[in-house]
Amino acid sequence: MNKKNGFRTPFHPFQIASWVVMIFHILIGILCISFLLSKEYLIVFLLLYYSTLLALLIQGLILTKSDPSVSIPIENIDKSPDAVNYLCTICKNYVTETSKHCGSCDRCVDRFDHHCKWLNNCIGKHNYKQFIILIVLLEINLSILIVFEISIIDKWKTHGLNKSKEIVQTDVSFIIADIIINASILLFNGYLIGFHIFLKFKKMTTYDFIQQRRIKKKKEIQPEMQPFEGEENGISMMNNDLKSPRGTNDEMGGMNLKSETEISSPKYFNQMFQISRSFHKSIITVDSDIVTNEHS
Repeated sequence: MNKKNGFRTPFHPFQIASWVVMIFHILIGILCISFLLSKEYLIVFLLLYYSTLLALLIQGLILTKSDPSVSIPIENIDKSPDAVNYLCTICKNYVTETSKHCGSCDRCVDRFDHHCKWLNNCIGKHNYKQFIILIVLLEINLSILIVFEISIIDKWKTHGLNKSKEIVQTDVSFIIADIIINASILLFNGYLIGFHIFLKFKKMTTYDFIQQRRIKKKKEIQPEMQPFEGEENGISMMNNDLKSPRGTNDEMGGMNLKSETEISSPKYFNQMFQISRSFHKSIITVDSDIVTNEHS
């Protein structure tokens, strides 16, 4: 079923988990941390923490509701004889060169980066900036929360807290558990921010990075086999005359269709020669084994 945004069912378990964590963080600030903070720090905490939490919540809703899919209207297709258009053979839509069909959402996404399970939505050209803002807001919000939680634990250990002993012990237990969880999220999210900074300098998407690593591993396993041009984006490349397109199944799903112009190119013949040579070697090896077995 085609998903226009992350609010379409079925919801991913990670998405539901993110909602639970968000509700927990709303409640822990009111019921635990605000109760244990002194008056001079309470206003600062409420202002900093809940303003960033509200911004994080709004940004998450906008990103989940966003639709990064791409579909070029047929009237906008370049119909000149030498033009090359891109057609997804799964959703049958004309798309851009950097598009990829997402199997989870069943749609093509322009400049596909990745499918975010926490948002139950794809990240691409139209919502990538919002995604970066979201993870930066998350880092800021959790940093603020952890600072105030640690200050409460420190004060509890050194001077104690002027509250009911039973209530304090219960709240402190919740806070310690939350510090451990938040620190883990903070480290992972910090790594994610660093990774996307690296991708920005490399001018790559997450999908490009993954595909590059897969191609590298494929070359290490089969150095003589070279991937076909266009294999990595899962999009069909077709001339407007649509004469006898050939195709090969992409490992990420979909069919890569090649025009007759591409098939007649020297590069294509070179690729086919490499495949034929590898296949011929395997046949010779099998034949020699058979002859050896017959003589023995």
